[in-house]
Amino acid sequence: MYLFAQIVLKMCTFQFTIEEDLQIVPLDPLSLQTRGTLLKQVASRLKRDLEVDGIVLAEANEMVTELEENLQKSSGPSRKKFEEVLRSDNDCELVRNLRNAMPDAVVTPKLHLVAAHLVPYLRANQSWGRLTEQSIEAFHALFNTLNCL
Repeated sequence: MYLFAQIVLKMCTFQFTIEEDLQIVPLDPLSLQTRGTLLKQVASRLKRDLEVDGIVLAEANEMVTELEENLQKSSGPSRKKFEEVLRSDNDCELVRNLRNAMPDAVVTPKLHLVAAHLVPYLRANQSWGRLTEQSIEAFHALFNTLNCL
C-alpha cells in the first residue's frame, strides 16, 4: 500500500515550466505520457477495488437483512405452542446468522447453553424442568473460576 501511495504522490506532484512556444516541459524524470499511463493504471486498480468492496458490502447487507428478519420472527407478538417451538428451525438459523455476522465475537456460557443445548433439552424432556436461571448462573460462576486458573 505504501508503494501505491508513493506512485500516486509522484504522479500528482510535479513541477513544470512553460517554454516560449507554450509547450509544457516537466522538470522531473516522469514525462506527461508516463504520468497519463500511470494514472490510467491507478484508476483501473481503484475501480477494481471499488467493485470488490461493492460485492463485500452487498453480501454484508444481505446477512444483516436476514438477521433482522430472523430477529423479527423470533420476537413476534404471538405466543407459540410448545410443539411449534420444537419444530422451529428459526432459532438455529438465528444462531447461524449471529456466527456469520460476528465471527470474532466472544460466546458467553449462557449463550452457548441456549444456542447449542436448549432445543435438544426441550425435545428430550418436554419441559424446561430443572433448567433455571440459578443453575445457569452457578455454571457461569464455575466457568469464571476455571477461566482464572
